[in-house]
Amino acid sequence: MLRIAVCDDMEVMRREVVRALKEYFMSRAMEFTYYEFANGPELLHSDKEFDLIFMDYQLEENTGRNGIAVAHRLREKSIDVPIIFLSSFPNVVFASFEVNAFRFLVKPINPVKFKKAMDDFLKTLENEEVIILRIEGVNQIINAREIIFLEGDGKYCIINVDTKQKEIHCHDTLSAIEEKLPQAGFFRSHRSFVVNMKYVSSYDNNEITLTNGATIYISRKKYSSFHKAYIEYSKRYGYSG
Repeated sequence: MLRIAVCDDMEVMRREVVRALKEYFMSRAMEFTYYEFANGPELLHSDKEFDLIFMDYQLEENTGRNGIAVAHRLREKSIDVPIIFLSSFPNVVFASFEVNAFRFLVKPINPVKFKKAMDDFLKTLENEEVIILRIEGVNQIINAREIIFLEGDGKYCIINVDTKQKEIHCHDTLSAIEEKLPQAGFFRSHRSFVVNMKYVSSYDNNEITLTNGATIYISRKKYSSFHKAYIEYSKRYGYSG
């Protein structure tokens, strides 16, 4: 699920952004969660991780601390999350380049430009090894890097992930989801299992043990090719199993 922060010292503006987000994701049958922040320190001290931040450029204008200063602090903390700046003054757009802003939108929010910014943001996710699956009528974004393994169950699939959610049950076949996965790092070890080699702890001729303690089957016919693929993967990415 996408996590979005809305940081603006005006509650009415936060409400406007949240409303626009709800309309946008509802039109795409996608889930998201949002967090509101009334000032920079609240955002900077949050223990949450975000996929996108909407930032008011004139944030805390009475203290002289604007959104650019807050964004600089985020970048200093190696937080490279995309930021969409909001401002009533179009001429300050160039200042947002300092912190590698993703987009700059002028207040009040133009629905067409907001939609374009969000469409472009979702497109960037496609280049970050995410997959979009329809689960219980909702399009859900899943980071492929967090998938430990997938287990086929007839016409359904169970996706085991390295998150609090643990398991995601999907009304797609294992083969259909396998086609959406990045080619590097995943291996079909058995007719019922696809494994992310990042999470492999050990393996033998019969099964693969994963870092979360789970074990999955490996076909005897697949063992040799899996062994070769895992060695190559380990050398490339520095995993030793």
